[in-house]
Amino acid sequence: MPPNTVSVARPGLWGNPFNFRSSDFCWLALSYGCRGDRLGRQEASVKAFSEWIDPPAKGKKLVRMERGIRFGNDEKSLQIGPRLIIGPPPTIDTIRAKLRDKNLACFCKIGEPCHADVLLELANR
Repeated sequence: MPPNTVSVARPGLWGNPFNFRSSDFCWLALSYGCRGDRLGRQEASVKAFSEWIDPPAKGKKLVRMERGIRFGNDEKSLQIGPRLIIGPPPTIDTIRAKLRDKNLACFCKIGEPCHADVLLELANR
């Protein structure tokens, strides 16, 4: 890798834990307002990453993130597709300390949604 470059691919600390490649994640993609096709699921995985790494409730420490789709809200409810439980993200301070002013390398195609864009924005904010 070129100097001043950090790999943010899976696996690893900076990899996106939300891997929506499988069509099983169509419902989760739709819950993020994305299409259920490959590109839509990729966009949804980046949105999930963004929600996880920089939660909307500022100042609140995220211990874990759970996301799944259920029809109904009682004991007869039906789980549709996978349910994800992801542990705590790296802190914004850690992201800034390790990634600020770095080039980030991922396997996503240029021009397609990538969690590296989220990391770049947070690191250099």
